[in-house]
Amino acid sequence: MEKQLTSYIQFKTQQIDFKDISFFSSNAIALEMEKNRVQISKELNHLVREGTLVKTNTRPVYFFHRQALEEQFHTRLTKTIFNSLEELLQELKPNTIDHIFSRLIGYNGSLNPCINQCIAAINYPGNGLPILLQGASGTGKSYIAQLIYQYANCTEKIKGKFMTINCAEYSNNPELFLTNVFGYKKGAYTGADKDQNGILYYANDGVLFLDEVHGLLPECQEKIFQFMDSGMYHRVGDNENWYHSHAQIIMATTENPNDVLLKTLLRRIPLIVQIPNLNERPLQERKELIRYLFSEEEQCIQRKIEISRMVYHILQSSFFQGNIGKIKNIIKTTVANALLKSTMTETVHIHIRDFPPDLLKTVSTKGINLLDDKKMLKIETLLVSHHIEQHFYRFNRDIINYLNKNNKSFFNESEEQFIYDKVKIYIDYLFYDSKKNTIYDNSMGLEFIEQALNMIEKKYFIKHFSNNEMEIVYRFISNFSGLENIDSIGLTTSEIHSAIQIVKSVQNFQLDKNMITDFIDLIKDTFLISNIEIFELDLMILFMYLFKDYDNLSATGLIIAHGYSIASEMAKVSNQLLQRHIFDAIDMPIHSDFEDIVEELKRYLDSLPQRINDVIVLVDMGSLEIVHENLKNYSFNIGIINNVTTRMSLEVGNKLIQNEDIKRILEQTCTQNVSHFTLIRKQNKPDLILTVCETGIGMANMIVSLVKKSFPKDVNILVVPYDYHSLLYEGKKLPIFENYHVCFILGTQNPQIDDIPFLSIYDIMDGRNKRYIEQLMRGHLNIIQIEEFCREILKNFSIENLKNYLNIISPKKIIRYIEKITDNIQKMLKIEFDPNLLCCLYIHISCMIERVLLHEEIDSFEGIDQFIQEHKDFYIKIKETFKEIEQMYSLSIPDQEIIYLYEYIYSQKYDSVTEKENSVINNDDFLD
Repeated sequence: MEKQLTSYIQFKTQQIDFKDISFFSSNAIALEMEKNRVQISKELNHLVREGTLVKTNTRPVYFFHRQALEEQFHTRLTKTIFNSLEELLQELKPNTIDHIFSRLIGYNGSLNPCINQCIAAINYPGNGLPILLQGASGTGKSYIAQLIYQYANCTEKIKGKFMTINCAEYSNNPELFLTNVFGYKKGAYTGADKDQNGILYYANDGVLFLDEVHGLLPECQEKIFQFMDSGMYHRVGDNENWYHSHAQIIMATTENPNDVLLKTLLRRIPLIVQIPNLNERPLQERKELIRYLFSEEEQCIQRKIEISRMVYHILQSSFFQGNIGKIKNIIKTTVANALLKSTMTETVHIHIRDFPPDLLKTVSTKGINLLDDKKMLKIETLLVSHHIEQHFYRFNRDIINYLNKNNKSFFNESEEQFIYDKVKIYIDYLFYDSKKNTIYDNSMGLEFIEQALNMIEKKYFIKHFSNNEMEIVYRFISNFSGLENIDSIGLTTSEIHSAIQIVKSVQNFQLDKNMITDFIDLIKDTFLISNIEIFELDLMILFMYLFKDYDNLSATGLIIAHGYSIASEMAKVSNQLLQRHIFDAIDMPIHSDFEDIVEELKRYLDSLPQRINDVIVLVDMGSLEIVHENLKNYSFNIGIINNVTTRMSLEVGNKLIQNEDIKRILEQTCTQNVSHFTLIRKQNKPDLILTVCETGIGMANMIVSLVKKSFPKDVNILVVPYDYHSLLYEGKKLPIFENYHVCFILGTQNPQIDDIPFLSIYDIMDGRNKRYIEQLMRGHLNIIQIEEFCREILKNFSIENLKNYLNIISPKKIIRYIEKITDNIQKMLKIEFDPNLLCCLYIHISCMIERVLLHEEIDSFEGIDQFIQEHKDFYIKIKETFKEIEQMYSLSIPDQEIIYLYEYIYSQKYDSVTEKENSVINNDDFLD
């Protein structure tokens, strides 16, 4: 309960309005959480003692989340118990520098570089540096200038006033500008009947803000830069006396300074700060701005406001020429229009019809359903979070770096698990980071995601998404929305594209590319997804995670029934009760054409992955019962049962999960139901492994010999060499694919044949890939035999290589001992070598033994005794490992050879060595 209670109060504190704090009392909290008030009060006081909460000793007592208050008010609370609410508010009083700029949306985001420049200018020794703010109309230049003044005043850099002049008002009257700014002497012009101070006098020790400075004529600009040079000026009509002013000059312009300002003036402005347009700023900041402006309107009209999802979408996605100023006016006008129609209600509801007419002519409603104008969002639930998405960046950096480092045609179990673990951590973050709760409250709609996923399910015959999985997808997309700067991840575009291509090509991660594209097209406009590249990658990885248990069965089911949604609902209920996706569905209109249904069924069967061995189709009645007459030449068995019911689908589903024989399933099901079945046996094409090498057929023949020698038993599978370039250019058009079932292609380079898996030589030698290889060779070798096959092919491959290196030792004889040595090294050191390193070690250790036999010494190492002392554990274990071979060949392995072996193994640690728990690697300073 403590965690739930803390999360609730933290969420409420993040939304706090001190004008109404009634729901922070123990009574209100107990009612909200449906708990006993005494129990809640006890728990609340415990959290106060721990420092998690603060409370006020008032009547009633109020409890607030300490960290949430500190983050919101940019301060640190000195205690947890306050005698009154006023005492708490006094400690929260905004008096820090950070708080001044935190009022500016984007302060910690897109505007952070601008603010840092301004702070640097204010803090420059002496009187600071002049600042020129350059940006389009409505970007917030005047507001930023006021915040700079407040900051300077707070830090006591200045003590005077903030004086503003709109220079555009004087573009045709330079004399008036000069008299207003610099003042004038009595008699300077007709009507000047006394001496008059100018604005510079009143801005002394303060700030003079020259807005629209491009409106000044050259003679006025000259006077300004003369003052900036010396801090002195003449009044108009008085060229004898000098007057001083320590005013900080801040200027603003919407134009290119090089086009509108004198070069002499520009040279005196060392700092030109570029303020970005609203449409150039991150989506998250635009959302915060919309929320802020509507909150201001709520305060103004003293009523709650709700906006439709369509209104929210348009305000986020449209380009406004006048930037913040324009959107502020639009929101004011929109609220005014809605207010006229909501005079009798407590809440003002804003719909698209309340927009100003000129706006409706220009905005786009692409990606939005008209029903979204009826879905209302409370202002307080709109996105307000602006903290850096460290979890998002870390997740992508880890995944993309790992994919690019392990660029291969498929991943073994440990590699798969690494990726799935990263996804699991990220999903936990999406669900349990309470700071992000507001993102998921009505912000874009779980209902929309459910509809999109249902459409994808039906179109691509994929698994049924559970409610929990839909929530995961929704939170993932909602969190992604608004993250726009891919450079923040610290990776290049080419690295991201490379990772995407790797995921698309990894054979045990196969997803329909069109499915991903279609899903993105469905949701990208509604959720304003801008970084399509990263989104596509993350979405593929997320779907792979959700599908990971879906791909294990070698059998699947399909329900086809007449009527609207009957088959779909039956499949949905069955999958939910079976707790996994077994059945897909095809809904057939009552008067549908038989040929259309056959084509739909064929399309479904053609889409099934290669692992499928059995398909059971449950049909209702009529023409569907003779559909088997149109199904031929499939590489899996197809069973068809009529008179489908939900009970029947559950029986069949349970038997499929238990991998029962398809004929037995059909017979038992029809015996228990008033049904009959048809079984279409798969077309038995001979199984075949193709071997290829881009350098020629000779190496492909050598691979054939290697594979045949390594099979642990006679297998009914052909291994045939084939021309790489023919496969590359002709693909499945070649007759071999008509006459044989190609299990996989094995070789040095992937010819990229659709739906045909490819294994490299090193892939097939890697025992960590045993389950995937077993899947490809299903029915020929079991998992134990696959392990033996991988070992044998590694050994035989190494023997062939050793023939080129050894002169006096027999490769076949020594390889048995080397294999034992490398196994012992991995076990004793608790590490795991990849096949590439193992092959190298076979050669290295064999050559080392022959070198010692021939008394050929390697270069001597300095500090042998020191190495043995520092790496004693490694040294002792390696000496133990080599005892048998030392006895057989009557030799002693020199210490420098052990050091050389250490360096050889661990120099490739990050590429070829997998650490296990308590590995000696973890304790070796040598590697640091």
